Amino acid sequence: MKLRLVSFGYKYGKEIEDFNIFYDARFLKNPYWDEKLRPFTGKDKIIWDYILENETSQKFLDSIIFTIESSLEHFKGDILLIGVACSGGQHRSVFVVEYLKKYFEKRYEVDVFHRDITKSTLSKKKSPNRSNRERNPKVLCFGGGHGLSNLLRGLKKLPMDIAAVVNVTDDGGSTGKLREIFNMPSPGDIRRVLLALSPEEELHDKIFNYRFENVDSELDGHTVGNLLLAASYNSNNGDFIKAIDELATVLHINGKVLPIASKVVELKCHYEDGEAIIGQSKMTINKKIDHVSLNENISVNKKVVTEILNADIIVFSQGSLYSSLISNFLFPEVRNALQMTTAKIIYISNLLTQNGETSNYSIADHINAIEKEIGKNVIDTVLINNNFNIDETIIKFYNDDNSHLIKEIGKIENKELIIEDFIEIINDRYIRHKKRKIASRIYELALEYLE
Repeated sequence: MKLRLVSFGYKYGKEIEDFNIFYDARFLKNPYWDEKLRPFTGKDKIIWDYILENETSQKFLDSIIFTIESSLEHFKGDILLIGVACSGGQHRSVFVVEYLKKYFEKRYEVDVFHRDITKSTLSKKKSPNRSNRERNPKVLCFGGGHGLSNLLRGLKKLPMDIAAVVNVTDDGGSTGKLREIFNMPSPGDIRRVLLALSPEEELHDKIFNYRFENVDSELDGHTVGNLLLAASYNSNNGDFIKAIDELATVLHINGKVLPIASKVVELKCHYEDGEAIIGQSKMTINKKIDHVSLNENISVNKKVVTEILNADIIVFSQGSLYSSLISNFLFPEVRNALQMTTAKIIYISNLLTQNGETSNYSIADHINAIEKEIGKNVIDTVLINNNFNIDETIIKFYNDDNSHLIKEIGKIENKELIIEDFIEIINDRYIRHKKRKIASRIYELALEYLE
């Protein structure tokens, strides 16, 4: 049994759902109105002393403890989620959560998350071009696979200048065959991202994602979009970037699509036991990954570096941690640019672990793997899901594939954590991020950056 205690402030919106127990601490004596106490938080002794001067505060705490202890006697779940709110999420709610932690941690495993304490205690990045506030925010997204395309479907609805950096390491299915035949970078993730940014996605999806199946032909297994990219690649004498731009023009996409490289890239996976495997499609074996690398020295797409340095917001997309996301950071120029950029960097944490890549990973494990490659404290903000109320038949579908909801956040320092319900269920079966809600949070952070 684990207790998860969350504090937050109403002034930043509630937006945290599915608490098992919830308390409003706004009636407690508020340290905010004492200017000497305002810089402190509910973690500090001076705030504890101030609030506990009023005997009503202790009665309130005693009643909370009684309710929680009574609930624990009958609670059947793995995690009891308890929320405490005040006005700003800095003093009273933080104090109550810290008090409860101190009381219960000797008997239970306790996680504590202060959603809004970082809003005043962490120094936030601000745009060096804040005088340009009237322009659209420039948002650059990294990723691949289905995660990046799902993110972009939400972002394209908002007034932002979008660019997407896409990995080209996929070597399976139709993509792998075309890679081998034409010696071209992987087209599959590029196709998905182009379609995601198309204003007529439903119409184009029917054609570009059409896959020839069970046909007695070499076309079997290929998607039309992959074939079109291969055709454009060949007609442009092997210029992959020009091929993408041509298809982007046909689709009238809302944004830019940039491959991380314009040549064939092979991913090499190194496991903790010393074994190494070449090829993304061969990575998903039941071993713990130590790191990934490129099998040879490949030049990065120089436009990617320019976009990193010009961005206001950089988003590390949800998706396969090593093969879709970290594979983009294996180029020294990209790592250097991410360390130099003044952009605010946001990581959208995965909802589920992935068999063969992130089995048993916490959110902190994902972040540590990313920052192991790029550099410590590169990420500024993390979007984290807190909804685990999913139908058991859906959970079983994933668990049978050794994929599990990520409930453990772990130790995360020096980052703003936005912990909300980010899950939606598609077709009563598939667990996905709420793309519109994710997009809204990113847009809000972008506007804040440009204030």
